[in-house]
Amino acid sequence: MATKTNLERAIWEERWFWVAALLANCSLAYLHFVVVPAEGWKRGEGLFFGSFILTGVMSGCVFRLTRAYKREIADLKSGATDDSPATQDSE
Repeated sequence: MATKTNLERAIWEERWFWVAALLANCSLAYLHFVVVPAEGWKRGEGLFFGSFILTGVMSGCVFRLTRAYKREIADLKSGATDDSPATQDSE
């Protein structure tokens, strides 16, 4: 199995960030506009907790995304690239 490059990892983390952001925003909008006016905060505690977990997932994605970009910049500064014929043949 071929290892992922730094940019592939960054793209993967960015996708998961936006998935988590979309889910968190939709659940918070549902909580704010539907659940709370109808039934109060007691009914929406689980939804709020789920949104809090998704926010943690988003912050983890940002951390890993930043780390992947830093590694890519360090590789570019050092001149190491994954475009050499030896690494392409092994994949």
